[in-house]
Amino acid sequence: MIHIDIGNIEKLVFCPDELNSEQRAEYLEHIEVCAECNENYELVKEFLASFQEEIIKNPNEQEKDYVNKLISKNVVLPEHSLVKERRIEKAISTFFEVVEPEKRLLPQKIVDYVTIHPIKSIGGFAIAAYLVILALFFVKPYTDKNPDYSKAKDDFLVVYNKEGKELWRKRVGDGFDAEYIEKSFIHDQAQNYYLNTADIDDDGINEVLVTFRYGKERNDKNVLYCFDSRGKTKWVYKFNRLINFGKEVFDDEYNIDQFIVGDFDKNGSKEVVFIANHTRFYPTCIVKLNGKDGKFISEYWHPGSIRFLKNIDYDGDGIEEVMATGENNGYNSAFLSIIDPRFLDGHAPAPVEYTPANVASGIEKYYVLFERSDIGRHVYHKRNYGTTIEFLSNHNFRIIVHEELKSSEYGFLLYFFNSKMECIKVDVDDKLIQYRNKLVAEGKLQGKIDNNYLENTRRGIRYWNGEEFVYYPTINKRYLEVEQRYKENLP
Repeated sequence: MIHIDIGNIEKLVFCPDELNSEQRAEYLEHIEVCAECNENYELVKEFLASFQEEIIKNPNEQEKDYVNKLISKNVVLPEHSLVKERRIEKAISTFFEVVEPEKRLLPQKIVDYVTIHPIKSIGGFAIAAYLVILALFFVKPYTDKNPDYSKAKDDFLVVYNKEGKELWRKRVGDGFDAEYIEKSFIHDQAQNYYLNTADIDDDGINEVLVTFRYGKERNDKNVLYCFDSRGKTKWVYKFNRLINFGKEVFDDEYNIDQFIVGDFDKNGSKEVVFIANHTRFYPTCIVKLNGKDGKFISEYWHPGSIRFLKNIDYDGDGIEEVMATGENNGYNSAFLSIIDPRFLDGHAPAPVEYTPANVASGIEKYYVLFERSDIGRHVYHKRNYGTTIEFLSNHNFRIIVHEELKSSEYGFLLYFFNSKMECIKVDVDDKLIQYRNKLVAEGKLQGKIDNNYLENTRRGIRYWNGEEFVYYPTINKRYLEVEQRYKENLP
């Protein structure tokens, strides 16, 4: 029988995140049937228990003084989370070969365990041995253990407190790095798509929400993880759906792309709302979960990709509406959906062939379509699509609607709205103007972009009234009915 290398057993006990799920399962199965590996596994676990009980919890003053001496000699760096492998080797070597034999401060079984292992080979054990030093290193402990923000950095999820001190990290895999990820975004909201640090259970301590959508080595891109302040898993939600839109059948292949947190139901507890985009970019589902335990509450289906999600009380009514924008495949148009999160349910407006089977009509407060500009048939992408919602002053906001002129080359229109959902102005960027002028010069289009052009574009906006699209601001009739029943049932 081939035995498990002692280094891998130590990784399994000390730092299991260094092993993938298949390796962990394989090792645990082997340990159950192999007496020798089982004995080694129990010895390593015993050492960890001793370390946790006798060192982390109860370092004495003499031990702390010796660690201070190490620090004063620059053997151990204060920024311990950034110590490199050679520093780990040097610190371990100095502590156990010079300081420790002189005074024998640590329990003998811990010293013996460390000295009989190949401590100069960096692996699971080197990390564990280094923890011994760190335990004595807490002469000036960090008092702030509350996560304030997190980053994708060098293939790791790294979590920091408000002072910028690293609290913990988890290895995600190749590609999980902010610089790499943000190259695929055409706006500056990239981090909001896969990381969020917030107090989701109202206990005064922040949790970290993350999807590993952008980790190349991951196969769990449809999973939303919630970690507590110490980096332990609080809950996990996996999005799995099989659904038909018209006659088209969609398999269970989704990516979680973005999530927001708030007391959307106004019931005194937080909810998490996230987007699950199909890998074919259609359909998309907006899902609402209970923040405390990650349990499912409701969902809203959309016939096209959703590229941006935002929560804000845009009209001052005390409710933080969920606002989504992207593209509606059924109408080949960019859209804006404004949803009262208390009634996040059903499906978006769409022709029959783009309507999900056995799903009721949605209860959006507003649903808006943005007709394509006249350059539509001369550009790379067959639809325009909303990419960003930006809030201005006095409850005004604007939607950025992109036209992909060529592959990875964009122009855009800006639609400005007030709190009554009246579009008060339309503007256009220089790239789109230049591209259209080129089409005019080639004889493919006529006229120029002037005030009349922009006014006609503004008037082309359509609003869903619950039965059909109209060319004036209107609230969905179904929303008004549901809201009225809701108010009547309030205590």
